[in-house]
Order: sequence, then structure tokens, then C-alpha cells
Amino acid sequence: MSLTIYILCGDATYNRGDRGNLTAQIDLLRSTIDGVTIYVDSYRPEVDKFWYNADRTIRRGLILSREQVKYIKKADLIVWGGGALLADNASIVKIPYWFFVIWFIRKILGKPIMAWAHGLVISSRLGKLFGRAVLNLTALVTVRDLTSFQTLKDIGVDVPPLHLTADAATIIVPSNSEAAKLIFEAEGIPFSDRPLIAICNTFCSFHYDARAVIPYMVAKPLGLIKDNYEERIKPIRDGLVTLTDRFVEEMGCNVLYIPTYPAPWENDLVHFEKMIASVKYPGSTFLLRGDQYAPKDYLSMWNYFKGVVTIPLHHAIFSTVMDVPCVSLYYEPKGEDFFAQINAKERAIDVKVLYQYAGPEHVFFTLQKSIKQWEIYRELSAEPFATVQFEARRNASLLIELVERLRLGKN
Repeated sequence: MSLTIYILCGDATYNRGDRGNLTAQIDLLRSTIDGVTIYVDSYRPEVDKFWYNADRTIRRGLILSREQVKYIKKADLIVWGGGALLADNASIVKIPYWFFVIWFIRKILGKPIMAWAHGLVISSRLGKLFGRAVLNLTALVTVRDLTSFQTLKDIGVDVPPLHLTADAATIIVPSNSEAAKLIFEAEGIPFSDRPLIAICNTFCSFHYDARAVIPYMVAKPLGLIKDNYEERIKPIRDGLVTLTDRFVEEMGCNVLYIPTYPAPWENDLVHFEKMIASVKYPGSTFLLRGDQYAPKDYLSMWNYFKGVVTIPLHHAIFSTVMDVPCVSLYYEPKGEDFFAQINAKERAIDVKVLYQYAGPEHVFFTLQKSIKQWEIYRELSAEPFATVQFEARRNASLLIELVERLRLGKN
């Protein structure tokens, strides 16, 4: 099948979870469609062109750039997503923004669009209106979790075929463990003398403002917003610090802090530095400061983790892929949904537990128990996770079916 695909990404440029998603998505398309040509866009193509198995990496803008339009015109199909692109929890304008982008591609450029494994977070009246309108412009919609599938029904999406599949990140393959050693050596992180526990987080979700008219990524560099979210973020930091001390004291571990959204407008490194300044054992606590590591090399670090505590969803997925005990502190239903899918709901805990006095202790014991009983937990999750991975691969099968329908003039 001769096919040219343009992947219209979400936040993959700076979001380490979405980078893994994009990596697996491209690999899946390559392995499924012989001779496929793939274009992908990025805010920093000079870096990403070395990271992804794409034929061309195109510089994107806040709106479609001339170069993006040029290569969209060359494509037979636009793959939009995956990830949480239609989400109105951080800005009221994000979903209307995507409506106008997709409307232009569909109505002006005349290109068919597949919405790939979206995670939907839509609660406002405006979000529901534009979310329904934009998804009804597409030729096919797949979503990655049950909550998103129910959202499709709730907001009245009824034009394209709708499918519940799974996130492509569930089938990512890491590079070898030697790549991890190079990262650890570059960052000064010991990986052989003591067990290593990873705590993964971005603090961006704690400054989300659903009423914001100017998105944070635009407002912050322009000086249009003040970082007055300390009252929301400090309890999270304090809870993770307490958890860190417990890992060092009770399990004799080193702890590695991993910022998962190292975007220029975010303060994740600042928050983690504050945490290191507060722990009892700074000599046993480390921080991944660099952001020059390709997604598969980054994932290879999991070969050395004894356990993981994560707030972002994709790092729970990475842990499952890499067979590492993990506790997910979810702030949206997607985190709970994923662990329910793999028969591991007891390892998904509402992040609000960190605001409670005994909350960090609960998280500590949950991970400690998971590590001790991992053989049992692994067996319980193996079959359902294999089903999730099958559903992730089905995105490509559905794409091929769509292309065949389009070429037969049936859509």
C-alpha cells in the first residue's frame, strides 16, 4: 500500500510520555504498512529528526505554519493524536483551537483525518460543543480508555466510526540497557550499589486553570501570568519528600526524581530542587536534569528501577511495559482506568492522598507490597495487558481499513 501519513502531534515535543507514545505509533505504522511515508511535526525539529523514525520532521507553530500546510497537502491521510489533545481542564480555548485547525485541514485542504487513541477530558459547555463538532469532522475516531469512550457518547459524536482501542505507548520497545548506563553516568546517578526507586512527576497539572483564555505555555513566556500556585503544589512536594525519606530509611534505596514535562515554560526542575533541599537524605536522592535523551534510551532506564511512583499516566504505562512494580497517583480518571484495565486497580491511588497526613505512608506500603509480591501481580496483569497491547495495535488495522474505504469512495 503506497501511503503518505502526516501525524499531527500533541505535546510530544516536550512531554516525555507523549514522546514514547509517538515513538511507538510511528514504529507501529512502519511495521504494519510497507513503504509508508511518515511526516511528523515538532517545535524543535532539529532535535526530533534524530529521535523518530519519520521521513521528515517539520517545524510547527502555534497555528499551522506554511511548512506544515505544504506537507499536509502531500499526505493521503492525517493522523491526529494520540494523547489528551481535547482537554479543557487547562484552558478554555484548547478545544476550540483544535476545531479550527481540523476544520481548515478537512474543509479547506480536503484531507481525511483519523483521530488516533485520544484521551478526552471535556467538561465545559464550550468544550462539549467544539469537541463534538471537531470529532464529527473526522473519518474515524479511536479513544484510549473507557472514560473517553463514554465521553464520545455523552457529547453526541455520531458521524465517524467510533472505537475503544488503547494508547500506542503500551507497545513501545526500549533501546538496550547500555543506553541507560550512559544516561546515569552523564547525570551522576548511581545505579548498581543500591536499589533505585523512581518518582516521576510534572507539576503542570497542579496549575491547570479551566477558565484560562490564554494557555499557560503562551502566557508564561510573555509574562502574562504569575506562578501563584504554591498552595496547590507544596502539599504534593511535601508528600513526595516524605515518601522519599521512607524509601531511603526502610528499603535502603536511592531515589531518582524524573521531571516528565521538561518544557521551557514549566518549573518542574525548580520544584524538584526544592524537594531535594527538603529531604533527610540528599546524598541518596538524585534528579534527572538533562533533556537530551531519545525516548527509547529514556525508557531503557526502567531496566534498573526496583519500583516506580508516578503521577503522569504514561510513566505507569512505561513501568508496565518494562515489568517494573508501579503505583499510579492519578489526578484524572485515565490513570485509574488504565490500572483497572490491567487488573491492578489496587495500585492506582488518588493523588489527593498526598494531602493527607498518612497518605505518603499508604503509597509507601502499596509499592513495598507490590515489589514483594510482584510475581503474583505480574501474573494477574499479564493477560489483560496483552489485550491492551492488542487494542493499541488495532489502531493501525483500523487506519488501513479507513484508507481502503476512502480509496473505494465509501467514506
